[in-house]
Amino acid sequence: IAHTDKRLFNDSTAHHAATALDMPSVITWNTLTPDLHGYKMHNNVFPIVDTDFTDIQDSFVEEFRLTRILPQKQPEWSKPLHRVKEILESLKVKSL
Repeated sequence: IAHTDKRLFNDSTAHHAATALDMPSVITWNTLTPDLHGYKMHNNVFPIVDTDFTDIQDSFVEEFRLTRILPQKQPEWSKPLHRVKEILESLKVKSL
């Protein structure tokens, strides 16, 4: 992380490391929120509101976090979770 010019992470451990290194990054949020788990220094990109992937209790990711066993049935999305254009624009910001 320390040797990068730009960083794109999801809402996981890497964004905490970037914060510790004082390196603003683009963070995509899926089931968690930056209000509780994130930092204002980052450019936080939120999921598209009308996706079905909004409840952490139903998330296969959460099941993996708890058991360390990847569930047999993984989710299938017919729509993108994030706006790709928004992420790409966020990475163009000169302060990153």
